[in-house]
Amino acid sequence: MKITVATNAGFCFGVKRATDRLEEALAQARAGETIATLGHLIHNESYNEGLRRRGVLTVSDSDLPALAAGANAEHPVTVLVRAHGCTKETEELLNRYAAENPYFRPIDCTCPYVKKIHRIAKENSAPDKVLLLIGSETHPEVVGILSWFEGEKYVFPDAQTLNLALMPNGAVRIDKKTPVMVAQTTLNLVNWNECQKKLKSIYTNAIIFDTICSVTETRQNEAVLMSRNVDMMVVIGGKNSSNTNKLYLTAKRNLAETYLAENTTELPLDRLRPHMKVGITAGASTPSGIIEEVKHIMENLIDTVSAGEDFEGMLEQSLKTISTGETIKGTITGISSGEI
Repeated sequence: MKITVATNAGFCFGVKRATDRLEEALAQARAGETIATLGHLIHNESYNEGLRRRGVLTVSDSDLPALAAGANAEHPVTVLVRAHGCTKETEELLNRYAAENPYFRPIDCTCPYVKKIHRIAKENSAPDKVLLLIGSETHPEVVGILSWFEGEKYVFPDAQTLNLALMPNGAVRIDKKTPVMVAQTTLNLVNWNECQKKLKSIYTNAIIFDTICSVTETRQNEAVLMSRNVDMMVVIGGKNSSNTNKLYLTAKRNLAETYLAENTTELPLDRLRPHMKVGITAGASTPSGIIEEVKHIMENLIDTVSAGEDFEGMLEQSLKTISTGETIKGTITGISSGEI
C-alpha cells in the first residue's frame, strides 16, 4: 500500500496566523486573565476541544458587554476575533470597549483574504450598485462580509440559484444598477466559474472580484489530480468546515472511494486493502498532528501486514471498542495536560 499526503493539506496561512496569535496570547497571559475567542477560532472540533481544556472561553457578541465591563487590573480580558472575521458593528464595538477600558484587549485574527473582501464591500457601497455574494448565507464569513456593504445585497449558494434569481421573472431586479460580485474565500472553483460566466452573459457592466483564497484554489486543484491517481481518498477536517466539505466534494466527483473523517475514529479502515494507493488531504482548519496521526495509523497497519499478520484481523483489531479500565498496547502520538 502506498500512502500520499497532499502537499497543501492542513492549516492555511490565515488559520495558522490565527492559532499562532492565540498561542502568543496564552504564553503572555497574566494571572487572572481571561482569554476568549469570539465564536470558534477555526472550524475544527478537536482543536476547539483542546482550547476548552486549556481554559480558553468561546463567547458570542452578546457576552461582550459583560466581559468589557468586568475587565480590570486583577482580571484583564483578551478577546480574539476568529479567522472568519466578524461584522462591522462588532468590530466597532470591540474597538470602543478597548478605548474605554485599558484592561479589555481585542485581537483581530481575521484572515487577510477575508479582510480584503471587507474592503471591497465597503469601497463599492453605493446606491447605484448591488452586491452579489456567492457563498453560504449563514456562514460567519459571509455574514461579516455583508455587513460591510451599504446598499442592496444578495447571497446565492451556486450558479443555478443565481441564474433563477436574475431571470426576467426572477426575485432580483438590478435594472440600471451595477452588479458587484464576490465569492466566499472557500467557494468551490467550478461553482465560482459558472457564476462568473452566468453574470457576464446577462450584465456587460458587471464588476467581478475574484476573492477565492489562493490556497483554497491550490488545494482543490491538488485534490482533483490526486483523486485521479489513487484508489481511495481520505479528506480530514471538521464536518462544519466549509472548505473541508468543498474539498471532499471536489475529490468525490472523480473518485467514489472518497471519505470524510473528522478524526481518527472515523477513518474508513474497513475499506482498506493491500496494494491500494491512498491519498490523504485535509481542510484548512486541520492541525498537522491529526494528519500525522491518520498517516501513522494506516502505515502501522501496512507494517504489521508486511510482517506476516492477517490484514483482515488487523482491521478488526483496529476497530475494536476500548472499555474503561482495559489495558491496551499502542503507540503514543501526542500528549497534553489532559490526555495521551
